[in-house]
Parts: sequence; structure tokens; C-alpha cells
Amino acid sequence: MENMKEWAMSVVFSVAVAAVIGLLSPKGGGEKAIKFLTCIFLLIMFLSPFADFEFNAAEYTKGIDSFLQEHELKDQVESQVKETLASQIISSISAYLNSINVEYTKISVDMDIDENKNITIKGIVLHLISKNSQNEKLISDYVRDNYGAEAEILIDGVQNEREN
Repeated sequence: MENMKEWAMSVVFSVAVAAVIGLLSPKGGGEKAIKFLTCIFLLIMFLSPFADFEFNAAEYTKGIDSFLQEHELKDQVESQVKETLASQIISSISAYLNSINVEYTKISVDMDIDENKNITIKGIVLHLISKNSQNEKLISDYVRDNYGAEAEILIDGVQNEREN
């Protein structure tokens, strides 16, 4: 804002100087040359803020860098939130599997965070050691009721074809 005030003052001063030069200039053949030079002088004064273009470009670049760093940080935070939530879900499912005496090798959770910061669980995959239809039904119901997602149950790395 201060720069704009300085620019406006310099334009007003330049117009005043140009007016004085125009009044004091001799009439005749040199009049056109003086008017031309005065117009060039005023044009330069009006365009002087744009002469500092490199500085403005550097400011713009800093803004872009800052913007990118913020988004990088946002991505890192979202990644940490996903990891923490997935860890809590895995711990909860693990405790449930232990309570119903089901052995497993791995549990994985796939989730997404949208632009409105809503977390959606896209899928939960459980790798069980042995096949038991009754336990699979209990596990599927538990996952659906508690996490709103369907459980994909794999036995020894082969997808289990569950009966609904």
C-alpha cells in the first residue's frame, strides 16, 4: 500500500513538471519535440511500477513454493491420519479375532480422505489361517457393523467364496 502511495505521488509530481515544461517551452519547431519527450517521460512514470517485475516474480514464486509446501504438509498429515486410523482398526479387529479364537496372518485396511475431510473405508482384507464358515460370517458382520465396509476374507492367500 505504501508503494502505491509513493507511485501516485511521483505521477502527480511528474504531471506537474510536464505541465511547467509545456508552459515554458518555446513556441515553434521545437515544440513538437518537447511535447514528445514530455509524453515519453509521463509514460515512463506511469509504467514505473512494472519496472520492478523481477521482485514481483520472486514474490510470486515464493507464494507458489509456500502453497506447495502447505499441500505437501497436508498430504503428510492425511497419510499419518490414515496410518493411525488403520492401525486402530487393525488392533480392534485383531482383538475381536482373538476373542472368537480365529487365527490370522495379516489384516489390511484401505481408506481414502476426500476434499471435505471425510474418511471412507474402501475395504478391509483379512488373511485367515483356516476356513470356518461360521467364523467368517461373524467376522463379516463385525466388520460391516463397526466399520461400514465389507470384509474380504482370504484363506491361505486364496479368496474365500462366501455364501450370503
